[in-house]
Amino acid sequence: MNAKLSSPKFSSLVRIAGVAGLALWAAVAAAATPVPRGAEVSLPQARARITDWALDGHKGLWVEAIGGQWYHAEFLGPCIGGATVDNIALRFNPDGSFDRFSQIVVPRSHLVCPVKSFVTSGEPGATVHTQEPRA
Repeated sequence: MNAKLSSPKFSSLVRIAGVAGLALWAAVAAAATPVPRGAEVSLPQARARITDWALDGHKGLWVEAIGGQWYHAEFLGPCIGGATVDNIALRFNPDGSFDRFSQIVVPRSHLVCPVKSFVTSGEPGATVHTQEPRA
């Protein structure tokens, strides 16, 4: 048997590589697990990941991220102040994420609309919560 393959250094290296591989596999499996619709989420690195948005009247905003995943941000109260898709700004958290602690700003009217909830959703117009079928 080769002396290098049976050395304690090589055995330690193999163990470390095995543990690292298991950790990577677990992280990939967790990321691939779909989040149910209507689940409260935080979108990390939102500045780079948000590609589109659409207003939900005065009560919220649909947000699309890279990959076509849609989210719905519900405002704490009605956001009335001339908000249109073209004249709003998203105010991210200090770490660059977007979640229920973020805000929508209407610069022209200096209106700040706090977000009450930020959940996974379907495309604009889709219901955020699933309903039971009627009998």
